Amino acid sequence: MGKVRQGLTLAETVLALGLLTTIALAVIGVFSKLLTAGVKNADQSVGRALAEKVLDRALQEGPPSWGLGPGATRLNLYSHDSYSGTSFTYSVTPTRLTAPKASLPMGSVYRVEVEVYWWNGAQDNTGSRREVGKLWTRIEQLRYYDD
Repeated sequence: MGKVRQGLTLAETVLALGLLTTIALAVIGVFSKLLTAGVKNADQSVGRALAEKVLDRALQEGPPSWGLGPGATRLNLYSHDSYSGTSFTYSVTPTRLTAPKASLPMGSVYRVEVEVYWWNGAQDNTGSRREVGKLWTRIEQLRYYDD
């Protein structure tokens, strides 16, 4: 007659704990990636809205000042954390595409580009950070102005 087992062996217990640990780490990893994606999405949304606002102001103002002073401008905005703001830096780059001829005085066409980045390293060649992706946005528009 066989003896009835009452509990789990040590090997079964270690195997069960290992499996539970693996599952818990996988769930923590997935939620960590979701949190990072949410923060990135919030920053991109605020960066895009800021770029559109700055572009609208620059197009309304027009040459020569384009609605702001020389160089890049920095703003602290709250995109995902209401206690600590994210530094958004933007710059406006107008490029004159056509110059009027002296014999035919007309206006000029400008390509106005606004670039917004929210990480200091985004100003380098890549503009991205490992596991986060692109940390800048750029929009542009063509506009005709009478001279």
